[in-house]
Amino acid sequence: MKKIEYLLLILFLVLTVGCKKEVEEIKTVESIAGTPATMGESGATGKVFGANVSGVSDFSGSVTTNEAGVSVITATAKVTNPTIKNFITNLPGVTFNGDMATVTDVKIKATNEGFESIKGFDPGIIVKYSSAVGDKYYTKSGNERTVTAVSTTNDYSWDGMNIKVIKVEENIQAKNGLSKVTYWANHKWGMVGLELKFTDGTIAKFPIVLDEHN
Repeated sequence: MKKIEYLLLILFLVLTVGCKKEVEEIKTVESIAGTPATMGESGATGKVFGANVSGVSDFSGSVTTNEAGVSVITATAKVTNPTIKNFITNLPGVTFNGDMATVTDVKIKATNEGFESIKGFDPGIIVKYSSAVGDKYYTKSGNERTVTAVSTTNDYSWDGMNIKVIKVEENIQAKNGLSKVTYWANHKWGMVGLELKFTDGTIAKFPIVLDEHN
């Protein structure tokens, strides 16, 4: 069991749990295929940079196990930002001790084809590297994650270099203050960015650097 710092990704992805909406028809929630990625193995390391987000710090946690390609993660972070703290205080799977938030039993599947949420936030594919603009992934709650951009050149600045990315946007139909989540991913480097937008106009964007890659 090794410490990881990229759990801020998990800590904030968990915010989408319970964000349900009424749907007129049943959408198919697909699963990601492919070979398990090393970035999802027990002991994988990485970093999330939150320096530009006031009131979120002290990220720590561990990958406790990897069960048949699914990473099981526990994460903690210090959250003093009132918008973010108020949002996550009463969400399932999140507990607070003062300003320290703990998220337990989060499950994510990472393969050479993409990322999928399993437990701890809205289940469904987060990104599939082979996707084209307009492709949609449906979540268990009925939300849609839509591919809105696919780079054809190295146009995304990340970790001292420019890379190609897939951009996925998810509009949250909820009453708890979160209105949108945006993900950026790269077929080699995995998840490289996450942005949360709240109904009061607050935007928190986090660059992500995973030490393992495809």
